[in-house]
Amino acid sequence: MMVCFRPELGQHDSRSTPLPQSEGALYFCLDCDTNQCEGCELVLHEQSRFRDHRPRVPVVKPEPHLLCEGFSCRGENLADIRCHTCERSLCYACDYQIHLLRRRFAHVKVRFRYYLERQAKLAAAEVAIDDEEEQYLSAEPYCSLPYEDTGTAMMEPTSHEPDVVSDTRSGCKSLPTHSSILLVDDKEVLQVSSGAELAAQLGCSSDTSVKVVSIFGNTGEGKSHTLNHTFYNGQRVFQTSPQQESCTIGVWAAHCPEHGLLTIDTEGLLGVAENQNQRTRLLLKVLAVSDIVIYRTRAERLTTDLFTFLGDASQAYVSHFAHELKALKERGKLDKPISALGPAVIVFHETMYTEPLAGGEGAKSAVEELKKRFGDSKRSIDAFSDLQYVGIQTVGLPTCFDGLRATVKKVMDNSTVRSARPVEFIFQALKHLNEKFNGDIDSSVPSTFPDQYFTCPVSCLSCNARCNKAMNHQDDHCGSTRCHYQSHLDNRVQQCKNCYEKFGREVVLTPQTGAKNDSTVTALAKFAWSGYVFECPSCGVIYQSRKYWFGNRDPEETVTRVEIVHVWPVVSIFLH
Repeated sequence: MMVCFRPELGQHDSRSTPLPQSEGALYFCLDCDTNQCEGCELVLHEQSRFRDHRPRVPVVKPEPHLLCEGFSCRGENLADIRCHTCERSLCYACDYQIHLLRRRFAHVKVRFRYYLERQAKLAAAEVAIDDEEEQYLSAEPYCSLPYEDTGTAMMEPTSHEPDVVSDTRSGCKSLPTHSSILLVDDKEVLQVSSGAELAAQLGCSSDTSVKVVSIFGNTGEGKSHTLNHTFYNGQRVFQTSPQQESCTIGVWAAHCPEHGLLTIDTEGLLGVAENQNQRTRLLLKVLAVSDIVIYRTRAERLTTDLFTFLGDASQAYVSHFAHELKALKERGKLDKPISALGPAVIVFHETMYTEPLAGGEGAKSAVEELKKRFGDSKRSIDAFSDLQYVGIQTVGLPTCFDGLRATVKKVMDNSTVRSARPVEFIFQALKHLNEKFNGDIDSSVPSTFPDQYFTCPVSCLSCNARCNKAMNHQDDHCGSTRCHYQSHLDNRVQQCKNCYEKFGREVVLTPQTGAKNDSTVTALAKFAWSGYVFECPSCGVIYQSRKYWFGNRDPEETVTRVEIVHVWPVVSIFLH
């Protein structure tokens, strides 16, 4: 609802001229640039300095369906989002109260203006949802200019928006148009509420069997461009941009009926994100429902990013996703088999100045060399059903995607491990994983220079805690954590209880034959008669082991306290 805003008047005062009652703003003043209720407009423009303002414009009262339907709001705000799960339109304040505070993270929400656009198109055109081109879901079909000179086309700005990797343009042809939809946003919120809705937006039926091909890689590697030219003949199905900002936020999907595929474009790794750990979790969930995974890299040499991501993804699939997908089949009404093996991985490596991996006679094949590098980096890829390598050296643009397309076709035809699945099944699997692995996640990023690089490398023999002092320090080692007792090391010491309780000092005591001031003969005589003693520098002799003929108590019960200490190597005494 439009709210009255007039800072010149401040709050209404009961002693001033009474103001007419109004439910909200009724006028808009062009000179004040504010919405005003009837009373505020009357009092404000009675003042001499405001009398020459132009006539006020009536404020149109919003329709009831445009207002928030939250319980706490009561129609005071315009709606900002539409929750398909709650079937209510909410403002941001009510969304926070209903979803975030109550931890309802799996609810399907879209922006309210996109919801209105969709409803208007359905009511006016009376066409199927798959024929719509929603602003928040689809990218405009790309029909580029004829290819002339690649170098000139990439260096000079043109009236159309070129792809970011290479210019593989062809003339406009009468090709079937495709569009991509936003499947999951960057907050891990599904943008479709059912498998039927997903199929309708993709332009197919829910029982259409497809294989899922997803692409991963670092930001700026040209993942969207690769999908466009590999499966859609260069049509701009997935959004591309020459700008520095990433144009793929979240997870986007498109149906490729010519190849029987559901292609998924993902957000790039190493890009600027509010929570990189949340983005990685989203990518792993997409990988878990994929049949074929393409890892796109344009690095001149294979970097550790590839081995780290695929190795961690393999471990996560075995530890978490495989079990959950099996549980989904047991709990749900799904009759399709779920393989214990993960997707097939295709590493698409494009270089310009270096040669890609290639096997010759008597040498290892490219795949064997790639597996060897995974082993050298201590990364396991046991979860993946297959590993393929497609390496090309692009001396002159445009990039050739024939090798990648042929490899994908080869892996697709192999149904011994994974067969095509209905769109409804794919949606249920993704929805289950998204609901299971959801919620807040720590956004901390590992430090580039951890403390281990600069602290002492010596570790305690009892608890393996590292010394927290600087490298090559000259004084005693020190640990910040508490140690635990090991009987074979006997790493406990006696401390004076009186000094600790009164002054907070930890005075270590060692058994002695006599007091400090006793001579050797006297000390030996006392030791033979009274046993060993504990002498504190501040308190003096505080304990004798045989002070009485009988009934001598242990020192821990009377005058000392036991402390467990660290045991450092190459040191003959116990040190803190």
